[in-house]
Amino acid sequence: MNNFRKWGQSQASAENRWTVPFFYKYLLTIILISFLVSFLGMWKIPIERTQEARVAVTAREALKDGNWFIPTLNGIPRLKKPPLMTWIVAGSYCLFDTVNEFSARFPSFVFSLLAVIVMFFFGKRLFNKRAGFITSLVLATSFQFIKHSRLAEIDMALVLSIVLAAFFWYIAFSSDVRKTYMYLAGYFMCAVAVNLKGPAGFVLPFLSFLCVLLVLREFKEIKKWLNPISLLICLILSSLWYAMAALRESGLAAGVFKNELEIAFVKGIDHPGPFYYYFYTLFKCFAPWTVFMYWGAGFAFFKKEKNQALVFTLVWLVVSFILLSVNPNKQPHYSLLLLPPMALVTGWFADFLIDRKKVGRVVIVVISMFVLCVISGAILDSFFLHMKFYPNSSFKNLAMEIKRRGIGEKGVYTYDFHNAELVFYLGKKIPRLTVGEIENLEKEGENFYVILRAEKTGDILSGSEIFSYRYDEANYVVREF
Repeated sequence: MNNFRKWGQSQASAENRWTVPFFYKYLLTIILISFLVSFLGMWKIPIERTQEARVAVTAREALKDGNWFIPTLNGIPRLKKPPLMTWIVAGSYCLFDTVNEFSARFPSFVFSLLAVIVMFFFGKRLFNKRAGFITSLVLATSFQFIKHSRLAEIDMALVLSIVLAAFFWYIAFSSDVRKTYMYLAGYFMCAVAVNLKGPAGFVLPFLSFLCVLLVLREFKEIKKWLNPISLLICLILSSLWYAMAALRESGLAAGVFKNELEIAFVKGIDHPGPFYYYFYTLFKCFAPWTVFMYWGAGFAFFKKEKNQALVFTLVWLVVSFILLSVNPNKQPHYSLLLLPPMALVTGWFADFLIDRKKVGRVVIVVISMFVLCVISGAILDSFFLHMKFYPNSSFKNLAMEIKRRGIGEKGVYTYDFHNAELVFYLGKKIPRLTVGEIENLEKEGENFYVILRAEKTGDILSGSEIFSYRYDEANYVVREF
């Protein structure tokens, strides 16, 4: 048995003295902090991100119209992503029997909480329980993690699935217990990631773990990990939706797969960036821990004596960083996939410093101050700051005004623009019309309303203006026909 397994088993046996105080002291603390920074007040902030509104609307239309295999957005097939997150949010709507910000975002909070708990056990198994606690604490209070834990998007579910895949594979690698089942569980989570994000959900954890085994020269373990049965099950589960959707709508499912491949490996759509993009983006995304993390990672890289758990963490971080950096499509929220290994490095480094008595006290004070500041900031933003400084920061107010005037009960359309947030808050489809279609509706003599940008009013000479609304440096006009 290699040194890594011996070390992993000794760590596991040393940390297996479970007591009630230990459980409450660590696990319940991070659950409480997650509740304060991610859950509390998440329903107060209106939906203002297009990505979030798309998921919320497609889930509602899946429930209402039965569009499960090919989800629709405002009645139009949405081919950007596989539908797993749509199904999850639709399930949340059913659970709470309502469609609103809270029910749309609740799954993301649950996934973020589970990710924090898994990282606690991950850090505990890799290093020790104190390092695991700090790891989960750092992850739960990172800026980008908090932000997306309160959004109805796929990111938290994707982070959880990749973290679980790495955790299951690590358990299988570091022990001889249930090795085959643990590897299979990791592949299952990869299949979940594929149904959330497309093929990139498999590539990132697979290549990261492969590089770990190569760096550690575990060539025999590679053969056990690349079990044909596990790979086949992963392939079947990953392609099941594409196959079923193709039977319903030939070509559409292939379009989703092709779209994700092009975004991840061929072109950057409208989000290009230099190779070093994430070096500076992470300063904001991993705040307030960024400097501490870079310091810890540098120290770990140049540390002469590295146990294999630290090597595992560093390789995971480096490979993920390289894969995201070479990806032509760069966005800040992709940095979420870097946060788990970064949190592990930070947890290890903080634990290392705490063992130095003089430095340890300072580290504990700094960590405590960071956590308190993050908790205070998250609560203030949810209940005060956001509404004070961004009172008209979404299309929610426009939708509320339309409903207040009784317009929402009649035909409402848009001209020359489409907005998923407006569709969500009006609670109905808002067809996008051309000038000719507007003229045809006028000839039919039915009363209807059109929402358009102020600069486009010259395109339509008929109709009377009811009211205007300003949002994001643009004026929108509601006309009656």
